[in-house]
Amino acid sequence: MANACFSRLFSLSLCLLLCFSLLLCCVKCDDELQILLNLKSAFNESSSTSLDSWKATAGFVCSFEGITCNAEESVKEIELSNQNLTGALPLNLICQLQSLDKLSLRYNLLENFTGEELSNCVKLQYLDLGNNVFEAPFPDQILELKKLNFLDLGYCGIKGRIPRAIGNLTVLTDLQLQNNGLSGKIPVEIGKLHKLRRLQLYDNRLQGKLPVGLRNLTKLEYLDVSRNQLEGDISLLRYLTNMVSLQLTENLFTGIVPAGIWGLPKMVTIDITSNQFEGPITSDIKNAKEIRRLSTKWNKLSGELPEEISEATSLEIIELSSNQFSGKIPRGIGELKRLSSLELQYNRLSGSIPESLSSCRSITVINMAHNHLAGKIPRRIGELKGLSSLELQYNRENPWWNWGTERILSSLELQENGLSGSIPSSLGSSPLLDILDLSQNELSGNIPKSLSSHSWR
Repeated sequence: MANACFSRLFSLSLCLLLCFSLLLCCVKCDDELQILLNLKSAFNESSSTSLDSWKATAGFVCSFEGITCNAEESVKEIELSNQNLTGALPLNLICQLQSLDKLSLRYNLLENFTGEELSNCVKLQYLDLGNNVFEAPFPDQILELKKLNFLDLGYCGIKGRIPRAIGNLTVLTDLQLQNNGLSGKIPVEIGKLHKLRRLQLYDNRLQGKLPVGLRNLTKLEYLDVSRNQLEGDISLLRYLTNMVSLQLTENLFTGIVPAGIWGLPKMVTIDITSNQFEGPITSDIKNAKEIRRLSTKWNKLSGELPEEISEATSLEIIELSSNQFSGKIPRGIGELKRLSSLELQYNRLSGSIPESLSSCRSITVINMAHNHLAGKIPRRIGELKGLSSLELQYNRENPWWNWGTERILSSLELQENGLSGSIPSSLGSSPLLDILDLSQNELSGNIPKSLSSHSWR
């Protein structure tokens, strides 16, 4: 009898608990429905149609466009990127959603972001407010979101310094603060973000040296600090062995690029354009098996180009112009089967163009102007059917004119190369040719009639 009573009592308790849970769930659903309807009203001046599905008659917020719910049917994510939303960012409403862990309002026209109420979004892990028009200092309330692993405030008009407390967001894997008005130094505390994989600070007004703590970010894959006023050497970056993309363009960096950086095994892009780097590209470039783009334009790099560059067989773009490289062009360059662009202009390279270059069947641009090259252009260069631009001006070349009629060049520049003889009529068979410069040579004879049909730029 006692067991039967206990069983009935247990069943009754379980039923009451279930009913209570359902009641709470219904109350919570009603609360979230009202919150989202209020949020819609806050955006009532917007031209977005994405909120048309947000109706009281729907009765189920999980069906609203841009809303994702968790297993308990509470709002988990808001994704309203690129929806022409305008007005002030209504965090007082958004942060009433107690289960919210993702908020993305990227590419809108939101403003007046003070960060107030943001600390109530206690479960927030993903915050993307990039490409809005806030014009606010860095909102300190973000620094209280200890669960945040993704933060994008790029293109938002944020000004002032990066706060030192950024180091408290220790689970961050992605930090994007690009294209703002940030100034001062990169705080050393950024070195506490040991899980960081992406750091984008380009297009700001940052100054000073890279903080020494940066060497601790051993999981970092993408670093872009381009177009700032950063200075000093970059020797600490050689410790970042997981680096995939390194972009340092248009800063004031100096010194020798450490050998270890050229040969990082996962590197896909190195772009150090427009700095004051010195020294050579070292032979350990051969270890960079994944590298596709190598850009060192407008620096003071010198020495010979290493033959080992031919072992970096994934290379597609080589941009080494406006440096002080000397010696010969590596003969093994023909091993770079994926090479599409080779820019070596404004250096001190000598010798001849290697015959092996004609094996680069994917190449479209060759620029070796303003060097000390001499000799003939290899005849097989003319068999590169994808080649659209060839610039060899201001060298000492003596081109081999017999290239056939299949040319699809759009640009051919050979001025001041000591050319003699007559202009070949075969040049006129290039239907796309709209730039031809043969000035300051020793040519003779008439201009071929085949060139008169072209529309020159």
